[in-house]
Amino acid sequence: EQTGSLYIECEQGYLHSPVFSDVIVRRVEDFKPAASIHISVNAARWHVSFNYDDGTPEPSVQETTEYLMQFTENELAAVTVGLDRGVNLPLASSDGQRFGFTAIQDKRLLAQERYKKRWQRRQARRVKGSKNSFKAKHKVARYQRYGADVRRDVAHKTSFNLAADPRYKLFVFEALKVQNMTKRAKPKQDGHGRWINNGAAAKSGLNKAILASTWGKTKEFLSYKAQRSGKLVIEVPAFYSSQECAACGHTHPDNRPSQAEFVCQRCHHTNHADHNAASIIAKRGVRLVLSGACMQKKSKKCGILNNKVGEVISEPVAPVPSTLGETEVSRLGGNTQALRSLTQETPATTLGV
Repeated sequence: EQTGSLYIECEQGYLHSPVFSDVIVRRVEDFKPAASIHISVNAARWHVSFNYDDGTPEPSVQETTEYLMQFTENELAAVTVGLDRGVNLPLASSDGQRFGFTAIQDKRLLAQERYKKRWQRRQARRVKGSKNSFKAKHKVARYQRYGADVRRDVAHKTSFNLAADPRYKLFVFEALKVQNMTKRAKPKQDGHGRWINNGAAAKSGLNKAILASTWGKTKEFLSYKAQRSGKLVIEVPAFYSSQECAACGHTHPDNRPSQAEFVCQRCHHTNHADHNAASIIAKRGVRLVLSGACMQKKSKKCGILNNKVGEVISEPVAPVPSTLGETEVSRLGGNTQALRSLTQETPATTLGV
């Protein structure tokens, strides 16, 4: 199919372009002409994606929400899974599952990070704009691309495993403002105006760990995969989810004696802290769906008034004529004519002058 300077030979499975050499395209069954073609390049690696409608019906979020609202509380709780996001463990579910990076992935990511920093130092010492500087820049981009590929792969596999699980129809995340959580530390001054330590190095490390945990990508990928399967992904407030007991509801900071341990001070319920928080998130999601608060509100329509003759106005409105001695006053900008009298008065005179 001809599209300007880019065209596809569907029979042979090749993509031709004046920008790069011929690319072998992996065809799928019942291939249709693409509605759009997106070409991108990242660290000298080209990607070509095709977009076309496969005709598969996809229920809307509103329809899925209305379907889940017909369940009872126990029925909905049985098909709901809560998902708690963290730094040490990227994702923990209320049914005891853990999702994250494998040991070999962590090892390779650390190695690639060391190589990236090494080539960044080399790039800084080379002449800007030279061939050697360009080679170093390309090396840095390749190592950085590897980390992004691994995180994207983990997010895709995690979201696929969750969406393909036939036991669940509702996935509940805690509402986290990642952009606010990853802001840099504010500078601090003492009483004499001297700059003091503000923990910027530790905050920078925490920000890097949060961004490397694929919080946003996992939720983004799971949202569209669940929608295709007629399932729903929602968010609930995250306040005190790590301190509330999933068994009795007691909330206290002492329920977390350590980062990974949860021990309720009232009922002595013991569980992994992330799994306990995921159970709290699941309960909040069930209540939110049954209350109807997650239903999309209908947008209000704003009408525009006009003075044209029609069903609303049958006759044109004529302006009211002004009477003698009256002057129209503009309320917006004032009117200087209203300050003067229309009747001319004879100026007063003084005898003897």
